[in-house]
Amino acid sequence: MLTLARALFDIVLLRRGPRELPASRSLLGALALGYFALSLAVAHLSTGPDFAITRALLDIGSLVGAFSALLVLRGLGHRVPQTLCALLGTGIVLMLADLVLLAALPGGEPRGAAAMLIELSLNLVFLWSVVVTAHIVRAALDVPLLAGLAVASSYAVVMVLVALQLPKAPAL
Repeated sequence: MLTLARALFDIVLLRRGPRELPASRSLLGALALGYFALSLAVAHLSTGPDFAITRALLDIGSLVGAFSALLVLRGLGHRVPQTLCALLGTGIVLMLADLVLLAALPGGEPRGAAAMLIELSLNLVFLWSVVVTAHIVRAALDVPLLAGLAVASSYAVVMVLVALQLPKAPAL
């Protein structure tokens, strides 16, 4: 377990790639479960409990579906388990940072300097997640980093646009 955590942190820091993870379906299932649980917690804290399950299901479903399809369409279906393990595992690491930041975010108005700093940090974690996804995609598809960035940023933009269309809990 410690070896897996180290490998995931190294991928987040761009020092390793998805090929260094085991191609294990049981690991993939465990990471998917952890990713879903954290996605649910992040959605609950960021948008409220009303639609958290919908958001978490959309999050994991689109991640697994989009990147599995991309690999299969490129004839690299054999890389799906390792790539998804890398995407889900690094997502877990980065969502833990999101959870800490969201839990520290002061509620209510007016928004002070601390809230602005936390929101800036959340945006930086989001941008880093795009970079990490690009790194994983680059390695999985054997393409230049620029192509990985194009795929990762396109996916991120689509997901942000979809999230903006989803209902949010009413403000109190």
